[in-house]
Amino acid sequence: MQTVQEIYAASIRPLGESERLRIAALILEEITQSRQDKQVSDAEKTLARQRLRQFAGSVGSGNANSSDNEQIDKDLALESLNAREDES
Repeated sequence: MQTVQEIYAASIRPLGESERLRIAALILEEITQSRQDKQVSDAEKTLARQRLRQFAGSVGSGNANSSDNEQIDKDLALESLNAREDES
């Protein structure tokens, strides 16, 4: 069985930025909906944060400015506008 990192490297990383953002949004939406009625313990929250940090830190974008919050905000705003245009 493949690890999450292997699946990401083989199937997700090769996709364009727009497709990766859509996948992330779908996953977050599904998790949010499934957890709305479920109480999550502090231990579960801590474990989830640790796993996210471990996973997020395992991928290098190759972009020296990938942690530039202003650029990230601009990119997110542009993607949001593009998504709205696609819906029209």
